[in-house]
Amino acid sequence: MRHRLFIFNSNSKVRSVIWICLFLVMVLVAMNLLANKMEVKDSEKKYYDYFNTKDEIDVVFLGTSHMIDGILPTILYEKYGITSYNLANHGELMPTSYWVLQNALQYHTPKVVVIDLFVVNAEGTYYNKAFSHCSLDAFPLTSIKLQAIWDLFNDNETRMEFINNFNTYHSRWNEAFTLGDMSYIPHYGGAELLIGAEPIASPLTVGTAVDETMTEGMLYFEKILDFCDRRGIQVVCTNLPYSGFEEKIGATNYAKQILKERNTPCIDFQLDADIIGLNLNADFRDSHHLNVAGAAKATNYVGEFLRERYFSDNVEKNSMNYEDLCRKARGDIEYLLGDEADINHVLMLTDAFSYDMILEIGPYEKFGSHELTQSYLRDMGFEVFIPESSEISQRYSTFGDYAEAETKRNTAKIWIYDQNGELVTEREFLIEE
Repeated sequence: MRHRLFIFNSNSKVRSVIWICLFLVMVLVAMNLLANKMEVKDSEKKYYDYFNTKDEIDVVFLGTSHMIDGILPTILYEKYGITSYNLANHGELMPTSYWVLQNALQYHTPKVVVIDLFVVNAEGTYYNKAFSHCSLDAFPLTSIKLQAIWDLFNDNETRMEFINNFNTYHSRWNEAFTLGDMSYIPHYGGAELLIGAEPIASPLTVGTAVDETMTEGMLYFEKILDFCDRRGIQVVCTNLPYSGFEEKIGATNYAKQILKERNTPCIDFQLDADIIGLNLNADFRDSHHLNVAGAAKATNYVGEFLRERYFSDNVEKNSMNYEDLCRKARGDIEYLLGDEADINHVLMLTDAFSYDMILEIGPYEKFGSHELTQSYLRDMGFEVFIPESSEISQRYSTFGDYAEAETKRNTAKIWIYDQNGELVTEREFLIEE
């Protein structure tokens, strides 16, 4: 019987193992590159300026769309010298905000964290996966992000989705070059601009009920407070204005009790809406989101509060990176000023971002019924003139010139100027009957 002699070549086996390992690494790298190319870039756009601002960020804001639409960081810098970033995301529950803050502090250590209380009553750790991707995707995979993923999601399939996005986006080959497009990035410091107005049918939601149920929202709210305390970061809370959602009253009031015991301030716009001159017919985009006009009012109030309490020594603005961000934001806003088809949209942007203007309204017998236009003019400090005769024109100017206009009937013309007195845009609108 013959025996075959097998000679074991150890070098060959080692080389095979090395090549297999290299192949697997290449596959993983390729998957990550493809996932990065095909993923929706909302998260990267959201945090782009936060990651790339080298100067320190004084204040960060946490919350839901109420906060994204309600606080405008570029106004805080231009008027109060405070650098800030709006880290809030749509539908972001308090546990997700807790982990967004922990990841965000790898880049900047703010002096103040501002938290909105709208979802303090909510159960669950996240609202939906799409919103969670926007909250988390842009942050690199670190030990802190891994802790966040394991804490927020309780099944391994979802956890793997947030560790590597390839499984989420692999079916989007045809859209790859549009999903990965970073050619346009909004530069509003993480905020969004809601343009348009819708009157609120019911008053702002207030009440005295107190609900001490320890929801996950309340638990993580206190965890944020404790975390900031350990890091030496001041906390301010807000209750940005909304109508409806009466079920939130009890938990919000309980959160305010907790804040009082901790000697932590809370700005409750539900109770103090009159202080900022909030107009329920002109300052909301819907029943629970401020538009640009309302957001500017809330932002200015918060800016005064923050400067008085924490930044009284901010005499001069000196952040070159943030100056650049504000210049880019102005560019975006000035595009909108030249593009919006509704004169009321142009007026709210003009007032919110402190542009100068001259507005001429030709003879028009029904101007008295245009309450929204009148509201924005009053916000600018004008005494609105309702002509007794249909043959009389009107002129409103932030330069103080009220000479009679010669604009055509049923037509409004507006000239908008920047802070240097340079003409930004000239528009003409037909006033609807």
